[in-house]
Amino acid sequence: MAGVELRRGSLAEASYETLKQVFALCDTDGNGCINKRELIKVCRSRPKIAHFFGLPEHIRQEDGSRGLMEQWFQRIDSNDDREISWDEMVAFCKEASAAAPGRAARPPARGPPPR
Repeated sequence: MAGVELRRGSLAEASYETLKQVFALCDTDGNGCINKRELIKVCRSRPKIAHFFGLPEHIRQEDGSRGLMEQWFQRIDSNDDREISWDEMVAFCKEASAAAPGRAARPPARGPPPR
């Protein structure tokens, strides 16, 4: 991933080419989807990828970071098949980039809006 500048909170601003590179790095088995295990392993081995997604480098149950990752993952996995497809990733990035300027990119919440 030489030459690609990744920074914290950059998911919404990611170019199509950068997003393709990141997705390919995360899809370690090459099946066209990212599962939780792949995401955790890539975050551990490539801190820039973790920061790109706004996730910690080390995802652990004990410190709550696993719960954060689970919540993030489920919100992007719109069909609840426990994998993030390319289409789901692109749809999320489009929604995140439409967020108000200055706000951090976060997965869109499911269900009714909070009261």
